[in-house]
Amino acid sequence: MEPLVDHFKQYYGYYAMGALCVLPVIILFRRYSVPTIMYAMELCIYMALLHCLTYGVVVFASWFKDQSTMKRARGLLGTDYNPGWKTPILEFWKRKEYNPEWLFYFEIALVFVVLVLMWKFRPLRARRPRKKTANAKKKPIQYNYRKAK
Repeated sequence: MEPLVDHFKQYYGYYAMGALCVLPVIILFRRYSVPTIMYAMELCIYMALLHCLTYGVVVFASWFKDQSTMKRARGLLGTDYNPGWKTPILEFWKRKEYNPEWLFYFEIALVFVVLVLMWKFRPLRARRPRKKTANAKKKPIQYNYRKAK
């Protein structure tokens, strides 16, 4: 986390200038830009949850592989059968940290699955605000029960 903070401190001016250039465009085209930003934030949340779930499954599988060996039956309690399976929890972009290596590609495949599911079930749409009707101030017509008899 410290290198990230140092990077933002070093390039603070560039980020401020970029924000000043992009902010008017976002405000002018907010009908399209705000849903796109919210869609991207939702995707990031799904990816973070998916990565944490993958990390948990890999850690659990590694622990289970070690604990389900026959070392107690053979009298080999001091030996370690941990296969060393791991995924990096914070630095997920480093391919060499994944063991086995196919886990990196598995997570990329899961990203595409989530993108397809989001596209299918939560499509990105620019919605127009509803127009107010002219009869909004008038009282609704009520049925007179006394005249119906």
